[in-house]
Amino acid sequence: MNRLPDLYAIRMAELEGSAAYLHGNRLGSVLVVKGIPGDVERLGNPPFFGPDGEALSSAFEALGWGAKNWCGLLLAPVGEAPLSAERLRWLIETIDPRVILAVDRAAATEIVSCYYKSNSAAATEAEYEFAASRLKAGSTSYVFGRQLGFVDGFETMLKVAQSRQQAWAQLKILRKGPF
Repeated sequence: MNRLPDLYAIRMAELEGSAAYLHGNRLGSVLVVKGIPGDVERLGNPPFFGPDGEALSSAFEALGWGAKNWCGLLLAPVGEAPLSAERLRWLIETIDPRVILAVDRAAATEIVSCYYKSNSAAATEAEYEFAASRLKAGSTSYVFGRQLGFVDGFETMLKVAQSRQQAWAQLKILRKGPF
């Protein structure tokens, strides 16, 4: 008798080769992407291992999504090659989040680029320009059916009380999905 493959095990094995870039629940509904390594990552820690990860867990809990229902992705960990557009798109598709949150301009640009400019994407330059033009801090849009939120400079915003309030306000614009 033929057994169906364990799709969960296959998916986790596929992601194992990208462990340096990922931290958190690889089957989460939210994928948080950081383009520039922060203070904690520059010390060799996994992405979102410090105060920014704690703040995101608290924010997602407050939004009703659950504190552990997200995965963090760093585009260029210290000592690792930056992700190519094709590899970034593959990771997003494999993790399959409902919401993608870019926490800096570099991440937002790379996310849009990986869908609209990679060789595997069937998109025109005009579609890319349109998608890129909609990327404004504190805004959401959609990229190939996924909600894309953008909070520019999230880690830096956590260092000042007034900026923390601004970061929270920008996170609240993400619509609660059917998690």
